[in-house]
Amino acid sequence: MSGDRAKWLSVLCLLILLLPVVASSPGQAMSLERYEKVETLYPYGPAEYTETREHIWAIDWSSDGQYLATSMWCSCSNATKVSDMATGNILFSNSIPYRALLFSPNGKYLAAAEYSYSNLTIFETRNWNTVLDINLHISGITSISWDTSSSYIACAGQNGNVSIIKSDNWEVIKNFTATKDSNMKISWSPNGRYLAIGAECIVREADNITIWDTKNWTMKETLHIDEGEFTWARVYSFAWAPDSSRLVAGLTSYQREAPYASVPLIYVWNTTTWNEYSHAVLVYGQSEAVISIEYTSDARNIIAGLSNIDYAVNTEVLVIEATSLKKLQTVTVWYSDEFWHYGFSVALSPDGNKLAIAGYAVEIYEKRPDYSPLYPYIIAAAGVVIVTLLFMKRRRKNVPNVKLEEREAEDPVQWRFF
Repeated sequence: MSGDRAKWLSVLCLLILLLPVVASSPGQAMSLERYEKVETLYPYGPAEYTETREHIWAIDWSSDGQYLATSMWCSCSNATKVSDMATGNILFSNSIPYRALLFSPNGKYLAAAEYSYSNLTIFETRNWNTVLDINLHISGITSISWDTSSSYIACAGQNGNVSIIKSDNWEVIKNFTATKDSNMKISWSPNGRYLAIGAECIVREADNITIWDTKNWTMKETLHIDEGEFTWARVYSFAWAPDSSRLVAGLTSYQREAPYASVPLIYVWNTTTWNEYSHAVLVYGQSEAVISIEYTSDARNIIAGLSNIDYAVNTEVLVIEATSLKKLQTVTVWYSDEFWHYGFSVALSPDGNKLAIAGYAVEIYEKRPDYSPLYPYIIAAAGVVIVTLLFMKRRRKNVPNVKLEEREAEDPVQWRFF
């Protein structure tokens, strides 16, 4: 009997430990991990960092996670840098501040876009030579995006125009007007079929997100947010799920019941039907926008970077469960007594293990095991074990003190294997 009791006791403890897996959503149950800060980088040197106090406007990881490119909005000799994260060596630098930096998926190129002069520059990562330097005449490049094959790069301009460039000969193969609005954001779907374009300006009726078919460059869909709940929206960022099944937009929007306070909002669409999948206001009571947004490589979570509108007085990075849109972790919160315009960028490494958060400096966070969600269940299991053992001990005390030989004589079969 004692063996059976021990067996059932083990099963009971196992069930208690499995409660978080059974009761939680898949993303929450299996993501027993947290991002923890492992180092702070001053990519422009401590002296320059102190003197300039300028912000890093653009940041991106290479496709293998080996290089980190950053660009600071300043007039300094090394405004843009590419660092080898394994050795800490600076591989490339120049004095040009870029609005956007983006490595190609195949790792061969780094695209750098200037906001003021509409210049797109392509560097070859093998030797950091310039293979393209072109003025696209689109009134300042606000966003760039490679297709998954690295065959094309799309550039969105301040004036609502989009240019598509082919990488085998670096020729502009398509120019079209996506919107009359300014400060567009652009994102190529992983399957290469679609281009999502959103205007950053205020647009009522929330019809400022369009989906373009990349085969014939015609507009396929116009996406809307809930016009009954929100009065207007401003698009700041896009992200596609790795399998292209969903598109998430990072926005700021006013709610009808609180028309004088904007809220950070994420909206998710199913790309099969282009219907809304879900949406969530991430923080209440603060005029923030979702400046940056990314899916993790396994599509379980979404990384969202929130910042004040117009000036990044306070910022935070959230890890969000992709299905339920519940917040799993607040990675960091910064508060600044200085106004630094949009001085906040977030980049997730391709494998999802490292998170780079850039303001005046770059903070590197690494995914580490997190056992804290299991602590209550471990304590409960330990309590069950203790109570059960005490109960069994008490039962043994109540057993009559009869010699084993006498018990065997009474019933040899019952006590043979006691």
